[in-house]
Amino acid sequence: MDNIGLETSILKQADGSGKFTLGLTSVLASVDGPAQVGLQKEIIDRAFIEVHYESKSGQSSCSSRTMEYFVAQLCQQSIVTSMHPRTSILINITELHNDGCLSACAVNATTLALLDAGIPLRYIVSAASCCISDEGTIYVNPSKETIKTSASYVTIAVESETSHVLLIDSSGTLNSDQLAKCIALLKNKCQELFKCFRACISEKYSLL
Repeated sequence: MDNIGLETSILKQADGSGKFTLGLTSVLASVDGPAQVGLQKEIIDRAFIEVHYESKSGQSSCSSRTMEYFVAQLCQQSIVTSMHPRTSILINITELHNDGCLSACAVNATTLALLDAGIPLRYIVSAASCCISDEGTIYVNPSKETIKTSASYVTIAVESETSHVLLIDSSGTLNSDQLAKCIALLKNKCQELFKCFRACISEKYSLL
């Protein structure tokens, strides 16, 4: 497995928190809720999920909003929101350092925080990224420098029950065969991450 780090229960004031590190990229996520929600956000039959992303610079941007949407879509699918109607679940994601694969790390940090908070889930979600060079070589978990010189870049998110791909985010130029190869490689990485998540959470509760 690549050089990764997983930590939970870092933020004592949050209901759950998780830090995911891949190489030099590091992301911290926290979860608060289910909690009471204002009337403007109240949903009768399910919890309202809100995701906030903060870049290292602290400035809001289109990429920040895209990150929030990316994570929110996965949370809407994975969280059993019907168990807590008329409440809110707030997810805060903070970029600590970015050396590539930032969106995948944000998803993985969020998963750790949700598990740490004991939020009911349909399945666990993990994410991984790769890029393809001009020569057609695929690099899994690439650095920012490698991504900059690549022809295309792919991130996928996978669920743990059936290994179904929940989301694909790609940029650059790639054909269907290249995409299929990327997905196959990344699904294997996601499966490795599921084992890491379970080991991390099991260790936490074994110490209680």
